[in-house]
Amino acid sequence: TGPCLAETGLTDADLVGPDAVVSGAQELQIVRNLLALTGDPVGLGIEVGTRYQIASAGILGFALLSSPTMRDALAVGLRFSQLSSTFHRFTLTIGDADSIFDLDESEIPPDVRRFLLERDLAAIAGIVPILFGGAMPVGARMQLRSGPDTPLRLLAGLLTVEFDSPRNALVFPTELLAAPLPTADPHTAALCVRQCE
Repeated sequence: TGPCLAETGLTDADLVGPDAVVSGAQELQIVRNLLALTGDPVGLGIEVGTRYQIASAGILGFALLSSPTMRDALAVGLRFSQLSSTFHRFTLTIGDADSIFDLDESEIPPDVRRFLLERDLAAIAGIVPILFGGAMPVGARMQLRSGPDTPLRLLAGLLTVEFDSPRNALVFPTELLAAPLPTADPHTAALCVRQCE
């Protein structure tokens, strides 16, 4: 990990403690180092994103997992997104038939934007099924601004993808917002939210 930590002020020892904190600026430098060291191969962001587990988000991940419904999980995720590794701004638009969980990357530095978009979309595609007990909910799909000739085509192996869309978003039937999550535990969810606060 040494070369990946160059110019971050971090050491390997800084990353192993339970109280380890990596700032946003440090994470961006780590991403830049990773891209420089690997030559930024096609699909690297997706490969990294598929390795994310819900526990990777720490207490926020457990707050999501123990939420009573998808609506509650999304509310917690939106409220505490600054505790995650994402640099995207998220918005949730609730429609009659479908709802849209939109990823806005406009404030992400251009040199790391593609990698972080790939990473976050792949992480979302992997975490949503966990919330629902192991399967992607019926009707959930990813909308992508890019065409099918980009590395994001690799997401099609994880879920249904609509290319050349007006947004980068997870779209799902609105009725899923009320769906109870199989690992719901209101007491644990309340404790986790307090920790997030």
